[in-house]
Amino acid sequence: GLELPLARVRRLAKSDPDIAAGVHQEAFFLMAKATEAFVELLAEEGAYRTEGRLGTLKGNCNLEYDDLARAVMEEEALEFLTDVIPPRVYAEDLLPPLPAPQEAPPGEQEAGQPAGDEP
Repeated sequence: GLELPLARVRRLAKSDPDIAAGVHQEAFFLMAKATEAFVELLAEEGAYRTEGRLGTLKGNCNLEYDDLARAVMEEEALEFLTDVIPPRVYAEDLLPPLPAPQEAPPGEQEAGQPAGDEP
């Protein structure tokens, strides 16, 4: 499983000005274990969502952003992450469709075309 380096957890925690200098080593150990458990839960919930994709074989596909976003949307325990891992939004879904190009009526020349016979 995942194992975070305790020295890095300690250094990261101490970079926060709200953390007092007198924090016991056990607190850093518990922070690391809680983070490991959280990352494993998020990965497991996302991996569970990969099984529904077409063409995937159990244990033979990659965990993708959309799997994590779907897990956050569907799993109540992960609901607090909706601002951090939102569903993917595509520009084409947000923007109005472009108007179709209009054809010139017969007899009119396109801009930049010389008048007369076509080449």
